[in-house]
Amino acid sequence: MRNYVWNAMAVLGILFTISCIGLSRTKKMEECSLKPKLLKMDKGQLAYWTCGDGEPIVFMHGGPGDAHNYLKSLVSYFSDKYECILYDQRGSGLSKFPQEVRFYELENMLQDVDRILVAEKLQNVIVFGHSWGAMLAMLYASKRNERVTKLILVGMGPLDSEMERLYSDNMEKTLSSSEKGAYEQEKKVLAELVRSGDQVAIHRQVVKIARDFRVNLWLRTEKGRETFLTTIEDQPIPDFFANQEIWKNAQKIDWWNTAKLVN
Repeated sequence: MRNYVWNAMAVLGILFTISCIGLSRTKKMEECSLKPKLLKMDKGQLAYWTCGDGEPIVFMHGGPGDAHNYLKSLVSYFSDKYECILYDQRGSGLSKFPQEVRFYELENMLQDVDRILVAEKLQNVIVFGHSWGAMLAMLYASKRNERVTKLILVGMGPLDSEMERLYSDNMEKTLSSSEKGAYEQEKKVLAELVRSGDQVAIHRQVVKIARDFRVNLWLRTEKGRETFLTTIEDQPIPDFFANQEIWKNAQKIDWWNTAKLVN
């Protein structure tokens, strides 16, 4: 449960970055909003989008259980020089799979990337990952080293419980005493919603915490805050089952050793 609460908040980091940069919605970004390419497989489908020209970059979104949508704003920055490949990880967005444990083994998630590369006739790619996606990107690079030419990791998720604690402590240092009390109360509400499994209510509470406690610290202008909150509101509701099962499997990985395998 605690991991879900942390992951629900982690996606906000890249949204903050996007809002600060103020990237415009260009034609190439709109191209990535067109009908997705679908790869059919056992009881499920994998959805991905391509746009831009040049060396290919695969973008891995956060979560687990979020979708690619919030990363589309980066396309207007990369797509002039790179072919951008955005996809929804299995159990996220339009990549629909049954709520069965066997579908969410991490090796299946690595093979999904392989399937996209085969479909696009690509041998080597740059891999960009944010939050949980940064962890998955690092795992992919450690297992498919020959395929990854460069690795870009942004706001990586916690590699162990100590790193998770440091993340939380550093974030709370920015709050006043009164804000900390209110923030802790809102986190308790979020934890209760996680236990209930009400995904709509969980999403609304995450947005509320961002709006009430984080956005004013991150962004100085009203326009930036409005852009940030709109980006959050537009993000599809994360898949709770996928989040839990993928994160359980992630706990089996020695992430620090994985980092050492990436060169």
